[in-house]
Amino acid sequence: MPHAGQAYHGMMTMTSYRLRALLALAAVKRWPIRYQLLSLVLVVAVPLAVLVSMNLYANVRQSEKSAHLTVRNVAQDLKLDTEMFLADSKRRLEFLAARPRVKAMDPNRCDPLLFEIRWLLPEYANVALRDIDGKLVCGDLSQPGQWPVSTADIEWFREGKERAEFTVGNALFGKVTRKWVSVLTYPVRDDQRQLRGLLVLPIDLEYFQRLAELFVLPPGSIIALIDRDGTFIMHSADPGRVGQNFRGKEITDVVLRGDHGEVKAVGTDTIERIYSYNTLPGAGWHVYAGIPSDIVMAPALAGAIEGATITAALLAIIAGLGFLISRGIEAPLRAIGGVASEIARGNIDARATLDGSREIAQIAAQFNAMLDAQRIAQQQLRRSEALLNETQALSKVGGWEYDVASDSVKWTDELYRIFEVSRDYDPSNRQQNIQSYPAGERVR
Repeated sequence: MPHAGQAYHGMMTMTSYRLRALLALAAVKRWPIRYQLLSLVLVVAVPLAVLVSMNLYANVRQSEKSAHLTVRNVAQDLKLDTEMFLADSKRRLEFLAARPRVKAMDPNRCDPLLFEIRWLLPEYANVALRDIDGKLVCGDLSQPGQWPVSTADIEWFREGKERAEFTVGNALFGKVTRKWVSVLTYPVRDDQRQLRGLLVLPIDLEYFQRLAELFVLPPGSIIALIDRDGTFIMHSADPGRVGQNFRGKEITDVVLRGDHGEVKAVGTDTIERIYSYNTLPGAGWHVYAGIPSDIVMAPALAGAIEGATITAALLAIIAGLGFLISRGIEAPLRAIGGVASEIARGNIDARATLDGSREIAQIAAQFNAMLDAQRIAQQQLRRSEALLNETQALSKVGGWEYDVASDSVKWTDELYRIFEVSRDYDPSNRQQNIQSYPAGERVR
């Protein structure tokens, strides 16, 4: 528990704060009316400005949250659509790999279904069956003359052979298909589960461009799909980027480093966007969606400008009203002060005009009534003094008044005449007054 010293210190601190507050209030009361009204405007303006700023911040945060939610959903949907497509492709390859004529690996008895796939499913650019050495066994498209007989040294074939499972290759330009493709491979095994070759199913990357068209995003937004090396498989805003590698660009490096997340970064087109990205675990591909930051901020900024404009207008109106009110108060009061100065200079006929608000007009009227009453009192006093002087002159009697506080003496006019001295004579001078009496009377 606090001891007595702490309690006393607390009481003194509170007393000090209260004293300062009272002194500040007293100082404010001594301010001119204009400054007091200005302070009132500031009391209204500062909280209003803070409120507008807080509202702007809340709008910005809400806009960012909405943008994050949008790109997150788009990236997630694109990921799911791509995963579903790859899963369907895997099932199709599994089905083909289990067919007897495919397992037979006989170039003279090719499975006729291999030649129908491209026509039934146009999302694939070709379908081929290759043996363990990479040589073509069966294929829908014929190989050009310059195409190597074996694909054993090509990356997608080596990976498919080494993993001996469903594999998804990086983007490349197919020399047979003459298109940008990603090659899917699936192992073909004999009845003893020995690897005999690979089914090859290149995806026409144009399929993903058509998939991107299904998503609706604000202008300037992008949806992209990149492979493990950072090469575009799909770019919604610029299909010409497909097949181009953008390692070293901020968004590409961010996406390749992470599994999933959201970030504000500069895109490959140097435009800053709010991005959400995700990874397809089996394929190693990455999807991301981005909305331009200025598009995200535009509604918030528009709201901020509107709010600031309204706030400024309100403050201008309040300040204008405060100025007009201060003038309405100050001008009549200054006029009353000017009348008082005129009265002090001797212009007893000066009167205040009944301008301003009703209360100030009442003050001016009471001020004028006071001046009228004072004038009447002064006239009555002058008449009384004149009557007194006339009475004293007839009776040859003078009067005097001694002021104890100032030790001074005042005479009436008749007393000056009785002593036959001018008005410059000082009746407070006792030694001088004694000389006015006969010598025989001075001792007494």
